[in-house]
Amino acid sequence: MIEAMKKDMEERFSEERKAGLMELAVAHTNNFAEAESFKAELQNVFPDVPLRFVDPLSLSVSCHIGPGALACACAVRSKK
Repeated sequence: MIEAMKKDMEERFSEERKAGLMELAVAHTNNFAEAESFKAELQNVFPDVPLRFVDPLSLSVSCHIGPGALACACAVRSKK
């Protein structure tokens, strides 16, 4: 996941990252301790990108992938 996120940050979102508009998030399925560890890892890899939240995945996703899952996402903040 981190390698895919690096690629997106370097290619798809390079301008937004340079402008300070990117944010990261972590989601998990009944795996808060690992999600917090993953958050720290992402913050080390992307120190310039704020990580806004660590939340449980929705039930509609969790029921398909099961307990213990981790996910990360990036988003472009709207310009103010």
